Amino acid sequence: QKKLFVALREMVFTSSSTSFYSEIEFRKKGYKWGKKFICIVLKAVYDHKGSKTRPIGITLTIQDKTKEFELDQTRSLFMSNISHELRTPLFNISSFIETTQEYNYTLSTKQKEKFLGVILEETKRLTNLVNNILNLSRLDSSISYLDKQIQINIILEKVIESYKLIAFDKSIVI
Repeated sequence: QKKLFVALREMVFTSSSTSFYSEIEFRKKGYKWGKKFICIVLKAVYDHKGSKTRPIGITLTIQDKTKEFELDQTRSLFMSNISHELRTPLFNISSFIETTQEYNYTLSTKQKEKFLGVILEETKRLTNLVNNILNLSRLDSSISYLDKQIQINIILEKVIESYKLIAFDKSIVI
């Protein structure tokens, strides 16, 4: 409510469109039922085409952004996990190389072979992780979206037809 009030006040003083995001919590008999993340878009409505002198109303559009928000959170968690998973083998590889360089003359051939074995295993692990990320990326990019034209005039005619009576009762011309 506070965000909406601030946005409406800003619109009144600036006559510009505004939008903001909010979270709505649904409750059923006192228990949390779920959350929705929404975007509210406010736009001024003017009397005549091209006339921006005095708005006669405000349109309020509420868009459900829950799926986008959840996807963004999942992506963020995924990136955090991937960063951690990549850092671990890189740290191990770096540590064993540094140790081998620093103590090269004091390490036995067996110890050097063991260190090289660990480096090889961590490199394989790192390669496997990178390949998995690339495979996910390929899967994501191979998704094809339906490319079809939409005749907006037909949709608008249906919307106008459904609101004509309500508009007429309120002396609104569409």
